[in-house]
Amino acid sequence: MALGKPADVYLIDEPSAYLDAEQRVTTSRIIKRFIMNSKKAAFIVEHDFIMATYLADKYYIIDILIQKKTNIIRVIVYEGEPGINCVANSP
Repeated sequence: MALGKPADVYLIDEPSAYLDAEQRVTTSRIIKRFIMNSKKAAFIVEHDFIMATYLADKYYIIDILIQKKTNIIRVIVYEGEPGINCVANSP
């Protein structure tokens, strides 16, 4: 439904939730084709790593580590081409 409304940026939260494997592939193809053809930006939150790497040209993985005494929060940013050439850095 979100893709039916014109926008400059699309925010999509877990599009593969509750879908079986075949539906995930179909859904990811539709989303990717739409975003690429419309030349718009999309921020997609996805917990299925395979679907996330298929959809992304850049992705961010937030790794949160909270220790009891220090409350350290660590964020790791992965950049590059998913599955081809990727580098992990701090933001």
